[in-house]
Amino acid sequence: MKYIKERINEKTITYIVFMSLVLIIALGAAFAPKEITIYQGQSVEKVYTTSQNVGEALIELGLEQTEELFVVPGMDAKIVAGMEIHIFNTENIRVYVDGMDENISMPLIDMRYLLSRQGIFLEETDKIDGNIFVEEEKYVKVIRVTTGVIEREVEINFNTVLRPNHELFRGERRILTPGVKGSKLEVVHVTYEDNIPAQKQVLAEEIIQEPRDQIMEFGTKERIQSASRNSVLTENQRIVKEMIVESTAYTHTGNTTFTGIWPYEGVVAVDPRVIPLGTKMYVEGYGYATAADTGGLIKGNIIDVFMDTHEKAVNWGRRQVKIYILE
Repeated sequence: MKYIKERINEKTITYIVFMSLVLIIALGAAFAPKEITIYQGQSVEKVYTTSQNVGEALIELGLEQTEELFVVPGMDAKIVAGMEIHIFNTENIRVYVDGMDENISMPLIDMRYLLSRQGIFLEETDKIDGNIFVEEEKYVKVIRVTTGVIEREVEINFNTVLRPNHELFRGERRILTPGVKGSKLEVVHVTYEDNIPAQKQVLAEEIIQEPRDQIMEFGTKERIQSASRNSVLTENQRIVKEMIVESTAYTHTGNTTFTGIWPYEGVVAVDPRVIPLGTKMYVEGYGYATAADTGGLIKGNIIDVFMDTHEKAVNWGRRQVKIYILE
């Protein structure tokens, strides 16, 4: 029994010695100096440290964190060989997020990462607008982006079919059959930014009611008082101004002019910033006319003369003309 006991004691002592050696080696490895790289501004420095975490390493190197410094990774991160520590100077930034206004001291680097360090977490679809300045103060706005699918009923406008009537005077219109609007059901994918619809995409649609065309007649009969519209400009006509302009032509659209009248030959569309509405003029090759309409493409020294037929409008084409602004 004494021999067995002595053998057990020898084994125990051997095990204790072995584990002690392992512990000493492990502690030696844990506390052995590790090479790390410190990045601060334009400075890059490789150093050796026996510190166990980033915070201790900064204190060891005399770089204790202050409110003006931001450290990546965090102060509690464990030191490992080959580690990179980045130190940034911070700026005071106001952040708008979820209806709140927060003051945060941070550097202007990866904004998503920095906001997460402040407890502000973004979904993959969320956006950041960092180009906001109010009274020279920097603002960052977090825009929450969500999506959804909705159904909506939409009106369908009717078309207007125009027919000439030789018994009506030019500029007169008569509705034979009123138009009826239709409707359709649309399935729409909506993208919201901070709960406000920002983008819509129609995924599918179904006609609920077909629209019905409006049938309208327009007059072609010349008025006696306008028979001289195409006559030559008379010498006794008082001219206020002469202009060279680019001229195009248009015809019936089924709509009234900007001034609320039905168009007829003798009406021209203008840019009101150049030629005021109501201006009387003489257009070479067209005749006497009145500025009574506008157009989205009529900008600057351009006029659009009205023609009763599509063929006449095409024949007019696009040309330079001289116009005379009349008193």
